[in-house]
Amino acid sequence: MNELSQYMDKIHTTPMGMKRIARNLNISNDAVMDICRGVIRRGHLTRRGKNDYVTDGNITLTIHHQALTIITAHKN
Repeated sequence: MNELSQYMDKIHTTPMGMKRIARNLNISNDAVMDICRGVIRRGHLTRRGKNDYVTDGNITLTIHHQALTIITAHKN
């Protein structure tokens, strides 16, 4: 578990981010936040500049540190 886990109720994404994450991970829009929350709970956190990068298995999330907004996700 990493320090972002304590802010799980505040972590969010935009409608455009939801579409981008679903497309990049090849999942439905309905599953986006559940999958992202799982990655955040289990993943390894790295901070670079204003963004946090959380990696779990073959998925990396990019999260704006101050706004707690999930910007995008990629398969590694």
